[in-house]
Amino acid sequence: MSAAPGWYPLANEPGMMGYWDGNGWTAHKQPLPPTQEAVPVAAQVPAVAQPAEQYAGTGGQSSHPWAPEAFVGTAKKYMGDPNVRANGTTAAGGALIADGVVGFGEQRQGIGGAIGTIVFGVIWLILCLTPGMPLHNAEPRAGTLHAQATVVNVQVDAKGNCSPVAELVVDGTSYAVHSNVSEKPCPYMKGEKIDVTYHPADIQATATIPPSGFFKTFLTFAPWIGVLVIAGGVWTFIKRAGSIAAGIFLLRKGLLARKALKDKPEA
Repeated sequence: MSAAPGWYPLANEPGMMGYWDGNGWTAHKQPLPPTQEAVPVAAQVPAVAQPAEQYAGTGGQSSHPWAPEAFVGTAKKYMGDPNVRANGTTAAGGALIADGVVGFGEQRQGIGGAIGTIVFGVIWLILCLTPGMPLHNAEPRAGTLHAQATVVNVQVDAKGNCSPVAELVVDGTSYAVHSNVSEKPCPYMKGEKIDVTYHPADIQATATIPPSGFFKTFLTFAPWIGVLVIAGGVWTFIKRAGSIAAGIFLLRKGLLARKALKDKPEA
């Protein structure tokens, strides 16, 4: 029941009274008459009613201080209800399973994403460790020689990656030497001298332009990138599998509790 419209003493402003319009406090205030005793009338005014200035910036919501004991009491009341406990356990189990499978939140992988990460890391390692693959940094075999060759052409693709072609002259014979990698930005210029490697037993087949600068360093550490990716995927997989297992346990527990309550005869 709301108090009738009228002037009432303000409990938080001694000596002042405000106008209650039946729904809430207005901005009108005035001092208490000298002969009127400031008797609190809190019992006549709804507990949610507060002076109008306390509503400023709150969108009309009550600014009562939060009471922990009220929250705890409400939680105890609802958690004491077997139906609430059973439904809550079931919902928590379903949420854990969903989080484990698909992942909640932006950029949060589920177990499928973790498996995809592991597969990507394995493919990366294959590219790095298998001879002939693009990221394989092969050690030169014994007897490999170094020599200077002249860049005769620089091939540039649509993305700006370049691959040089050099001319190597050994004992009066000219050999075309190609690079196994493309680099960007292009570090080569036509006519410059660059280092090449070859094996005397088969110059044409073994002559190559080794990678330079950043790309050379990248190829050295590339396998470790795959290892770190796999480790991260495995760790995520373990966490998501644990979430799914815990979810299944809680879901089963909640469903059994709901079934027991449903089958329980009424007193």
